[in-house]
Amino acid sequence: MKTKMLCKGISELLAIVLGVVITIAIGMTLFMLLPNYVGFIQQQQRIAITNFNINAIDTQTAVATITIRNMGTKNIEGVTIYINSSKNSIFSLSIINLNNSYNYNCTNIISNALSCRISLNPAQEFTFVVRLKTENGVVIGDKVVVTIAALFIDKSIAANTAISYIY
Repeated sequence: MKTKMLCKGISELLAIVLGVVITIAIGMTLFMLLPNYVGFIQQQQRIAITNFNINAIDTQTAVATITIRNMGTKNIEGVTIYINSSKNSIFSLSIINLNNSYNYNCTNIISNALSCRISLNPAQEFTFVVRLKTENGVVIGDKVVVTIAALFIDKSIAANTAISYIY
């Protein structure tokens, strides 16, 4: 006796249901993995302000000392420094170069911001000394906010903010 084999595929309805189930499974897998991947990338780019103080020099000038540290895993290639005062408008910032052996170039973007080309390796610190000139005079006890934005070698950006008072 000869048996007859039927060569039939799966039905169209079953094929559609399997396709939808596989698509949902792939989507859920990506949904679970992508947030962890994005969080991992964001953790690589961090900058810290380890020291920020500001001292009055005369009635129109103050000097800020800002120490930053690359807390990430990638090199920093540029830093932008923003300084704002609560009572005075700052009309010029300039860098005082205390470390002649370290080459960095800073230019004013706007009146209260400097952009500096600087290379910082992971875990490396650097101290900026910035001269601030004000329009209305330096007020002892005035709150000053500094924001540092760092440009990493992969073109990602991290920022940090610190507050100090003029002494």
